[in-house]
Amino acid sequence: MFSAPTWLRDLGFASWLLAGFILIIVGLVWLLGQTSTIVLPVILALVLGAVAGPIVDALEHRGLPRAAGAGLVLLGLVLIAALVFALIVHGISAHSADISTKASQGLDKVEGWLKDLGVDDTKDAKETLKKDLPQIRETLTSGVAAGVNGLTSVAFFLAFATLGTFFVLKDAPVMARFVNTHMGLPVRVASTVTSEVATALRNYFTGVTIIAAFNGILVGVIIFLANGAFQNILQPFVFGATLSLNPLVVLVVTIGAGALFGMVGLTLAAPLTSAAVHISGRLRQEGEWDRAPSGPEPSPEPVGA
Repeated sequence: MFSAPTWLRDLGFASWLLAGFILIIVGLVWLLGQTSTIVLPVILALVLGAVAGPIVDALEHRGLPRAAGAGLVLLGLVLIAALVFALIVHGISAHSADISTKASQGLDKVEGWLKDLGVDDTKDAKETLKKDLPQIRETLTSGVAAGVNGLTSVAFFLAFATLGTFFVLKDAPVMARFVNTHMGLPVRVASTVTSEVATALRNYFTGVTIIAAFNGILVGVIIFLANGAFQNILQPFVFGATLSLNPLVVLVVTIGAGALFGMVGLTLAAPLTSAAVHISGRLRQEGEWDRAPSGPEPSPEPVGA
């Protein structure tokens, strides 16, 4: 009976693995798009819970009930978000007069160019406007309806994310124990995985804070450099330092995941890659893969049994 060479069987096996991986990626992208209304607020809540969780832990250690600590931290996050939004709105409104002036000057220039070209038939313009008025009214009505629908979606997103963040902050220890005992891994290994993921997320947002401080310092002096070339150069090095990854790895995984999964991939790619690297390193040091069986670890025998 004919038997294929080993290298050919290995190549076929690798090809099927690659095809399966591609199908999984395509399925995840499709599923994320279909369930984004619920998935994105949950992801945001989990990220905020992982980043702000140590503050709730510290408050609990000082004697404050965990629910109260979660409420205080959530209130602080809401206030920070409101402050950022207010600053953005204030910046836009403060320059609205200048924006309006520049727009008016631009329209005057366009009008002058049209007049130089001999385009000054206001009568035809009025007739065209009358004909198009029903279409304009319909377009405006559709736009208003779409705007209301968009505001409803934003309100649902914010409400769901806020509620989810509160419960993640309040019940983080319970959730961690549940996940650690249901991952199909030894509890110590599962604890290493979850703790490293949370640490990577915190380190990632430490890098985000450093980048934001960099932009804040330079934005009033050299806006173009702060938001353009310098930031793009600095970002891989900052995240590489805070996440203990090579800057080129940070750049590649961020761009690749962003192209596949949008903003979610852009945000989570680097910290999850860092977590995977550190999990592998810690487990290799502890020798868990060699000696630990699959499933939860048995409870220790009581002393004196």
